[in-house]
Amino acid sequence: IDALRGLAALLVLVSHADSNYLIRYDPFLPYKGYVGLVGVYLFFILSGYLIWTSAGRQLPRNGGLRAYLVHRATRIMPLYYVALAFGIFVFPLLSSYPVELNANSILRNATFTQSLLPSESRAINPVLWTLTHEMLFYLLVPLMFLGRQTFPLILALVALGTWHGYTHADGTFSPFLQLIFLFAVGMTLAQYKLCPTRLMAETATLTAILLGLAE
Repeated sequence: IDALRGLAALLVLVSHADSNYLIRYDPFLPYKGYVGLVGVYLFFILSGYLIWTSAGRQLPRNGGLRAYLVHRATRIMPLYYVALAFGIFVFPLLSSYPVELNANSILRNATFTQSLLPSESRAINPVLWTLTHEMLFYLLVPLMFLGRQTFPLILALVALGTWHGYTHADGTFSPFLQLIFLFAVGMTLAQYKLCPTRLMAETATLTAILLGLAE
C-alpha cells in the first residue's frame, strides 16, 4: 500500500513538474492531465481503504474517537502548515506563479476550506487542494462508522451525495460530494475485506485508471 501511495504521489509530481522545467519530457505533456487525475483518484481510493481500516481499529475502543482525531491531525497538520508557510513566504520568491496573498485566501487555506465554493484552491499552493476533501472525509468517518452494520445504506447515501454534488454544482460542499464516491470505493474494499492487500492495490489502480479515462 505504501508503495502504491508513493506511485500516486509520483504521478501527481510528474503531472506538475514541467512548471519551470523542473522535469520536462515533451512527448509526455499531452497526457500529464490524465496522469495527474489517476494519481489523485488513487490517493482518494487508498484514503478510503486506509482510514476506514484505521477507524475499525480505533473507534470501538474507549477514547477511540479522541485517538482517531489526534492521529489524523498529527499526521496531516504539521507538514501541511509547513507547506502552507512555504507557499506564503518562500514560493513567491522562487516562482513566477501569481500567489494571491490576502486575508481570505490565507484563512481558507489555514482552515482546509480552500477547495470549497468559492474556490481559493489556486491562490497560494494549488497542489494542496486535495487536503480539503481529505479533511472533510476524516470528519465524516466517525459518523459513517456508527452505521457500519448497515453499510449498504452508507453507500446509498454516498451515491445520493455524489448525484447532488453534480446536479447542484454551485453548492458549498459540491466539490467534495462530487469526489466522495472515490473514498467509498476504498471503504467498500475495507468493509467487506473483498481482497487481500495486493489485489486491493491492483483494484484501486485499475479503478483510478478507468475513472481517469472517463474524464
